[in-house]
Amino acid sequence: MNLPKDPFIALSLINTALRDGGIDLDDYCAEKDVNKKELLSMMRGAGFEYDSDRRCFR
Repeated sequence: MNLPKDPFIALSLINTALRDGGIDLDDYCAEKDVNKKELLSMMRGAGFEYDSDRRCFR
């Protein structure tokens, strides 16, 4: 899956998928064939960190 290059749009898309699917980031990345390291880097660059306890970016 090609994620949006805009981290704010990606944030909404990913958090919705994590919440609605009841999955964690590892499952999401495997399911969507997304490079987790690149995703985390993009999100950190926009000031977001993944909260594994809540299963969302904040």
